[in-house]
Amino acid sequence: MNTPPHSTAQLESLLRGRFHADAQARVMRAAELASAVHATQKRPDGAPYLSHVLEVAALVLSWCPHADADVVCTALLHDSVEDQAHQLAARGSSTASTERERALDMVEAAFGGEVRRRLALLTNPDFDALPRVRHGHLGAAEQAEQHGELYAEHVAHAVRADGWVAAIKLADFSTNAWRLGNVRDEARRAKLRGKYAPVMRLFLELLEDLDPEHPLAAARDELLRQLKEVWARDYAADASG
Repeated sequence: MNTPPHSTAQLESLLRGRFHADAQARVMRAAELASAVHATQKRPDGAPYLSHVLEVAALVLSWCPHADADVVCTALLHDSVEDQAHQLAARGSSTASTERERALDMVEAAFGGEVRRRLALLTNPDFDALPRVRHGHLGAAEQAEQHGELYAEHVAHAVRADGWVAAIKLADFSTNAWRLGNVRDEARRAKLRGKYAPVMRLFLELLEDLDPEHPLAAARDELLRQLKEVWARDYAADASG
C-alpha cells in the first residue's frame, strides 16, 4: 500500500472502480460514523484517531482483493464498540441490558448481521470483569502480564473464527506492533513488546500455514516477509533472552 488515506475523501477514491455505487455509499456511511464516534480521540503521536481506522481499512483493501463492503465497514468500525460504545448506543434504539450490546444492535441495524458478528469478535472484552481474572493485590507487572495473556487468547480465538476478522486484526495489529521503534519511552516499549510478542507468534504461525482460500492468501508471502523482518528487529532478542 502507498501512503494511507487521511480523509474519508481519500478513502472514497480507493473504492471507485472496486465497488458499485450502493456498496460505496454503505462504506462511506461507516466511515462517517467512525469519524463521528472517534472525533475526540487521538493516536499516541497526536494524529486524529480516524487516521488509524482509515489506514486499517486501506490495508485490508490492499491485501485482500475479494474484500466486500461488509469487510471494509467492519474494518472502519473495528474499534468503535470497544472505545465508543456509549456513542453508538445513543444513536440506536436498542433496549439490551448492556451498553456494548446496545452498540452492537445499532451497528446491526445500520450495517447488517455480518458486520455486527465480526465487530463482536474484534472487540476486546473487559478483561477485569472476566470471572477467571485473578483479583487481589497484584502488582502492576503481574496485572500487565495477566492482561497480556488474556489479550493473546482473545486475538487467537477471533482470528481462528473468521478469516476476514484475521485480516482486519492483522491490519490493526500492524499499525501498532510493527512500529515499536516509534515508542521512545523504554519502559512502555518493553511493556508493549511483552503484550505483542505472543500475537506476533500467532500471526507468524497463521501465515506460515495459510490455507490457499484464506482472505490473506494473495498477500501472504509479502506479509510473512514483513512480519519476520519486524520480529527479528524488535522482538527476537527479547524473546531469546
